[in-house]
Amino acid sequence: MAMAGLSCTRLPVPSHVECVTTASSAGGDVKQGSGGRMELCGGCMQGASSGSWNPLGFGRAAWLGDLSSGRVSRNEEKCRRRLEVALSGTKCGERDLKPCASPFRSWGPRSGFAVVRAALTPEQLEGGSGLVSVKDYNSALLSCVREGRMRDAMAVFKRFQGAGLKPDVVSYTTLIQGFGKLKSYNKVTDVFSQMQRSRCPPDLKFCTVLISTFGNGGLPVLAESAMKYAHAQGLEPDAIAYTALVHAYAQEGLWEEAEKALRDMLDAGVVDNRPYAALVSAYGKAGLMDHVGRLLQTMESSGVEAGTGLFNALINIHSKAGDPEKAREVMQLMQANGCQFDEITYTSIMETYTRNNQPLLAENMMGEMKRAGIQPGSVSYGVLINGYCQVERLGDAERILRSMQNANCKPTREIYNMMINGYASAKMRNQAERIFEALQDSGMRPDTVTFNTLISMYIRSRRRKQAEECYVHMQQLGCKPNKVTFKILLKAYTDSKNPIDAERIRLDMRKAGISLET
Repeated sequence: MAMAGLSCTRLPVPSHVECVTTASSAGGDVKQGSGGRMELCGGCMQGASSGSWNPLGFGRAAWLGDLSSGRVSRNEEKCRRRLEVALSGTKCGERDLKPCASPFRSWGPRSGFAVVRAALTPEQLEGGSGLVSVKDYNSALLSCVREGRMRDAMAVFKRFQGAGLKPDVVSYTTLIQGFGKLKSYNKVTDVFSQMQRSRCPPDLKFCTVLISTFGNGGLPVLAESAMKYAHAQGLEPDAIAYTALVHAYAQEGLWEEAEKALRDMLDAGVVDNRPYAALVSAYGKAGLMDHVGRLLQTMESSGVEAGTGLFNALINIHSKAGDPEKAREVMQLMQANGCQFDEITYTSIMETYTRNNQPLLAENMMGEMKRAGIQPGSVSYGVLINGYCQVERLGDAERILRSMQNANCKPTREIYNMMINGYASAKMRNQAERIFEALQDSGMRPDTVTFNTLISMYIRSRRRKQAEECYVHMQQLGCKPNKVTFKILLKAYTDSKNPIDAERIRLDMRKAGISLET
């Protein structure tokens, strides 16, 4: 490979019928049985879509200050019906119903946990007779972790232990993955310590997850300790673990340690370009382009071939520098080396164009992506929408948003925020409010960025009452104001010579622990 031409810069529940066809009745969901009679179906009391039960019950409001309570009562009724099914084991047994193979797939994680909590009584747990297997509990743990419900996951884990069953390495791995996603590293170390006390032997996946969790969190000392622990257990981590370790060193600017980790990887017989890509990306972000060139030469002489990930890292470097020509050169070099373009490749090029206020060229690149058989994801659409918003072509931005929805790609909250900000900046208040309503209709909650944009828009248009309603509404939704929120409101009340409200905002800042200093 010639690189020289580059200036590289898943629980027991009472048995219920297996689901074929369900209909809705006043007392619960029913199923048309093979004999033509209707039977209660506990397994499909709730649809399969994850996250469909919103425990807080916030629906779209007619206006910012309104909260809907109807959805709360409906969800409470659904929950009550699910628990009735869970507690009606004798009725189900008398009717000789077939057990459902996988109730969690039909209930979803939160509903599944509610059934477990209701079905497993303390007496059952103490008896431990024919309850469930470790595999069942691990499935419940995984369901909670996937939804980020670590409090529920730990409750399941405690019942796990109370049932007289011993968690295995899969149980601990699942918990560490969950806490890692939430960046709760103290909890990760607590779970690891508990695993050691229980004398549960680790496996390769556990060690890899542990190293990756600390590495991706930018904790090189802990990641290195986890690597040494793996070696002490006679396990050799894979390229994923080394990539995370390199990433941790690079985040702290420990370049020598990062390159030593690469040499250790090669000495261990692990040949992979992903750790190199991580370091190339870090060098590029730090502006150390001479280090990039030297690292590429070292990689080539070590017999490590560049892959799509490494080329993407190079393209991203040029993208951040706003140099589309060099980014295109790397793309051509990828093709010459037989590397396949992926969504990241195209999206990085698109980002290069949008940085140069050329959204039309970015849209052309998205067209190339589609013709190559690659369906753009939310990140790609977000780059293009943001590009059009930057040049105030909001009609085109909304056209791309509709195209995204027609392609069954769900817009993210960040994309809605882009549109709200675009319309707010263009003083198109009605359109910004319309996108805000669409955000709520989608089932997502506005965040601090959303509300800050709206508050600022109302302040600029001298609608302080609506700005104050936004401020109250965001707190009702559990969205904490940040320093930007307070500064916007404080300036508005100060400029309008309203010392009472200005002092109220200062008091809210003190309660929030935010400094008044600029």
